[in-house]
Amino acid sequence: MENKNNDIRISLDMYKESINQYQKLFKTAYEQLPIGMAFCKSTGEIIDANPMYEKILGRSVSELQHLGWINITHPEDLSKDIENFEKYKEGIKDTYFITKRFIKPDGSIIWGNVTLVALSIENNSQQINLCTLEDITERVQAEEKIIRRFQVLIQESNEVFEIIKPDGTIVYVSDAVEKVIGYRAEECIGTNIFDSFEGNELEKIKTVVATSISCPGKKITGNITFINKEGNFVYLEGNMQNLLDEPSIEGIIINYRDITKRVEMEKRMAHISTHDELTGLPNNLYLRKKLRLHCEHANKTKTKFAVMMLDITGFKYINDIVGYQLGDMIILKVAKKLKRHLKEKHFLCRYSGDRFAIIVQTGTVDVYKNIAKDIIDIFNTNIKIDKYEVDINLSIGISIYDEDKNIDNIIKQAEMALFWAKKQGKNRYKFYSSDININDYKQFELRNDLSNALDNHELKVYYQPIVNLKTYEILSAEALIRWEHPDWGMVSPKEFISLAEETESIINIGYWLIKEVCSTYRRWLDEGLPKIKMSVNISSIQFFENNFVQNLIDIINEFKIDPYFIILEITESVFILRDSNVISHIEKLRSYGIQVAIDDFGTGFSSFEYFKYFNIDILKIDGSFIKSVNSDKTSNIITEAMIKLAKKLKIKLVAEGIENHFQLNYLHGLNCHAGQGYLFSKPLSKEDFRNMLSVNKCEPLDSKKIKVNEERRKFFRSVFPDLLEVKMTMKEFRGEYLNIGNTKVLVKNIGSGGLCFISNIILPINKEIFLEFKISLNKQIIKLSGKLVWTCEIDSNLYEYGIEFNDDNQSSMLIEELNHAGTMENEMFTDRLISCSPDDYFKLNI
Repeated sequence: MENKNNDIRISLDMYKESINQYQKLFKTAYEQLPIGMAFCKSTGEIIDANPMYEKILGRSVSELQHLGWINITHPEDLSKDIENFEKYKEGIKDTYFITKRFIKPDGSIIWGNVTLVALSIENNSQQINLCTLEDITERVQAEEKIIRRFQVLIQESNEVFEIIKPDGTIVYVSDAVEKVIGYRAEECIGTNIFDSFEGNELEKIKTVVATSISCPGKKITGNITFINKEGNFVYLEGNMQNLLDEPSIEGIIINYRDITKRVEMEKRMAHISTHDELTGLPNNLYLRKKLRLHCEHANKTKTKFAVMMLDITGFKYINDIVGYQLGDMIILKVAKKLKRHLKEKHFLCRYSGDRFAIIVQTGTVDVYKNIAKDIIDIFNTNIKIDKYEVDINLSIGISIYDEDKNIDNIIKQAEMALFWAKKQGKNRYKFYSSDININDYKQFELRNDLSNALDNHELKVYYQPIVNLKTYEILSAEALIRWEHPDWGMVSPKEFISLAEETESIINIGYWLIKEVCSTYRRWLDEGLPKIKMSVNISSIQFFENNFVQNLIDIINEFKIDPYFIILEITESVFILRDSNVISHIEKLRSYGIQVAIDDFGTGFSSFEYFKYFNIDILKIDGSFIKSVNSDKTSNIITEAMIKLAKKLKIKLVAEGIENHFQLNYLHGLNCHAGQGYLFSKPLSKEDFRNMLSVNKCEPLDSKKIKVNEERRKFFRSVFPDLLEVKMTMKEFRGEYLNIGNTKVLVKNIGSGGLCFISNIILPINKEIFLEFKISLNKQIIKLSGKLVWTCEIDSNLYEYGIEFNDDNQSSMLIEELNHAGTMENEMFTDRLISCSPDDYFKLNI
């Protein structure tokens, strides 16, 4: 029994010890917990609290017991706190939880999460509650800071945030709405978004809202036009998203911004890109846009319209005389006159420079003629610009649209017609026609392509030796520019220099030529080649530049060359006005050691007065005089007189165009010192000329006559007793169907495989060019077409070509007719047989 009692005592001691340990653990945890903990009565009165509870509230237990929880609760949170506590006391809620503010002794505010849980204690009739208190002040302050930051951003933002119900009722809108559309937030809330729109914009906003409702979460973006409070249109860009299922939103959220300035800027930029700054008229980009619409309409309605290209004749000359500022005023006056005359009936644009384009609506050829005549007539009276009375003359090219044409074609054909009209003289209009001369078409193509020739590296320099006619030593080289056109082949200066002067690209081309010559000469000097002179042709337009001489010297100095090496060739047109600038330029050039030569003397407005007023170093006799010395007594007299004059005035003389030994011997007899021509050498590439210069000799050739290789002819040829005049048409060029020409050429012979013809037009041996010849034989028209296979120059400005047929049926028909006739009598041909020389024929038919 005693042992049993001992065991009980031991167990009881162990139990007490265990309880003591648990009490110590609880006390330690109670005192060291990082959250506040307290025990309170059912009334909320504090029984006890741990140190963290006291620390959070800044009050001791006794102070808390004295004040009670109501007195330390923030007044704004008190009513809600009491309401929740009463529900808890009445058992409506199992637990009590609230986030509220407390007032500390120093008056500062803290935020806390308070939780009450009822404790079940046996044999205790009084309810004891466990209260936990978590200090969330820092978290709340951080959240408030974020919220405040967001509010400030919204308030200061230029973007509006709005929440609407599915029916369109506005339930929230940010304050930025007043800045964007002029209405205050309180004026908007409660109104319906659909009431602010009408017409197309109303339908647009309804569609967007409906889409948003049917596609929850999807963000829809778009633009819309709104009338603000002041009655002005504003452009809005925004997003809409259905967040009806988001508890914090429960609506469709919209955010939008004012993009009016951006839209207006875009419109302004679009206007600038499609309109001319000077006149305010549409430009060529806008023209193409309009033409696209007109073409579509014309194709649908099977109607036609016309495009007119207008050019102010001689505007470049006017511009040079009165200056660019007054030139702009002329363009402006012309634009205003055209606009006033055409009104809104026809589309008018400034196409480029002094060129305007007009789209004329559906009409007949007679209607288009009358419009063109009326336009020319409105400029019958001079335009007054500043102190000047300016006579305005127009040229007009007209192209009529049909289904076979595209935008590029109709513009190109109007420009071709304009080119043709300008060649006819002032105040002329021309309709595009396939009858346009092939040479005119070529000139038109070259004019358009010339602006890119330098950038595309298509211009080349060739060198022709000028030799001592007794020793055949090379005295100098004339630098001759050539254009290696990708389609037209080698283009000579006589074909494109006038175009360069007309398009004002001659200045850049001239300086490029000088740089090329200086660069080449510098290289030859470095290689130890003989120091010859280099002769360069200068346009009168370039020569009249105020700073021409200095620019020239700067280029020469760039290559560290003595200016003495260069000779400038200028034409007689420079000297006509006896301008003081010309005299000054020549004197400056000669002061640097640069010599000046008159080129092609005798072909222009030749006058002995040149030698009186200008110090000329060299006189170059034009090749046309040299060519005629064996057949024209007058040419002999003039040539002899010029040689004697040069010797008397101690001016050096160069004879151009020496082509045969008769001419050379003739010049020997007159003691002409220097000359150049094909008898010595054609113009050479810089590589070939370098090889010639290395021996410093250029002796005359035995013969320069080019013979046609008879083996080229695969078929029998019928040779006409005289040259046959036929009409030639260019059917295709670069794979493009053209059908232009009706150009007269002379057929020399013909066979079943091809023909030979003579023309004054330079054509490339290009397999992409297909030509058609119409020959009238026994009152029957036979069309022969083929491609060029060979060419040779038979005389100055005359070329012989070989054609290979591509249609055996037509050529066989022709041969059959010729064989059947058995003779080449003139009566067979409706076309004319020409008895004069090709040279005389083409001079009469230019």
